[in-house]
Amino acid sequence: MLVPLDLQSDTSLSCHYSDHTEFLQDSSLLFFGFQVKNKYDEKRLLIDESLNPVRIKHKDTNRYFYGIILEGNFNYKSILKHLTSTLDSKEYRLLLSEFNADTQNSYELFDYGIFPFDNITSMYDRGIRMDKFFCNKDVPFYQRISGLTAYIFCNRI
Repeated sequence: MLVPLDLQSDTSLSCHYSDHTEFLQDSSLLFFGFQVKNKYDEKRLLIDESLNPVRIKHKDTNRYFYGIILEGNFNYKSILKHLTSTLDSKEYRLLLSEFNADTQNSYELFDYGIFPFDNITSMYDRGIRMDKFFCNKDVPFYQRISGLTAYIFCNRI
């Protein structure tokens, strides 16, 4: 089965996405999931309902995400004291490294109010069953695999 080119090039999205501000707690949100770029992503990405997945539109950047909201650990709560949405990419990378959150593989996803990092375990202590993120049995396995990324979303100040 080939990847459907018409779905890849169609960037209009058909699912409902809630504004990220609806989920913020203390002006931030710990999120783990996928960035949705087109209808192809909407069709192939499916997270098991037991994880309570949400679809989020980050209103300040007009980017779309599908994933789960997590309760952050002590490290996450500590970083929030220093995190502002006005950080530039260099400041963001330096700040996250001080809290042992690597950004080597995810920094290109950075945007104002969106702080990606590589490993969710640096901000979340419980285990996550990764197989629950690739549940769409209607598409071949190689099509349902996509990069999972951890994010901190915050309001633009």
